[in-house]
Amino acid sequence: MTLVWLAFFVPAQTPLFDIIDELSRQTTFVRDNVTQITARVKPTIRSVEVRTSSFAILEINTTPCIPPSDVMKRYGAKPEVQVSEPAAPYGFTYRYKQPWGSLAFEFSRGKECLTVVSLDRIAASIGVATMTADGTIIMDVRSQGAEARLVYHRGDKDYDEVLKHLGGLMPGEHKPVPPWPDR
Repeated sequence: MTLVWLAFFVPAQTPLFDIIDELSRQTTFVRDNVTQITARVKPTIRSVEVRTSSFAILEINTTPCIPPSDVMKRYGAKPEVQVSEPAAPYGFTYRYKQPWGSLAFEFSRGKECLTVVSLDRIAASIGVATMTADGTIIMDVRSQGAEARLVYHRGDKDYDEVLKHLGGLMPGEHKPVPPWPDR
């Protein structure tokens, strides 16, 4: 009997991209959850910042270098490219529009290594919802150039449906409002 060993090369960035994909499936960013998910690829991720429940930033170590070509292999060959100002700490950004929002990759100047990944869920929203101390839901929404403020008090006919659509909401919390599915 002959044993044949097959070796598969898995690029170093694959676990990072898997983590990014896992984060993109989160309905909101909660610091403890994001930290727990990203801890699996330390030391690739240097730091994590959750600015809001819809915006997270991952600072990436540049050793090993993850080049732009690796990002394009995973997320598509035609990103929106933004070149930075000369004084900016990064050289350029690849931005990918996603059904859930926007995914951006910043690259260093010179060697062009991935330095920052940002996930922005608000880009796919139609507005922002807030819950007041008494449980009232206030939504500032926009559609086709028009803006409106919708207010739902506890006990209102659509209150439970709106709360479910938002994925829950706590007093004082702000969340992006995802579009409603076409009916």
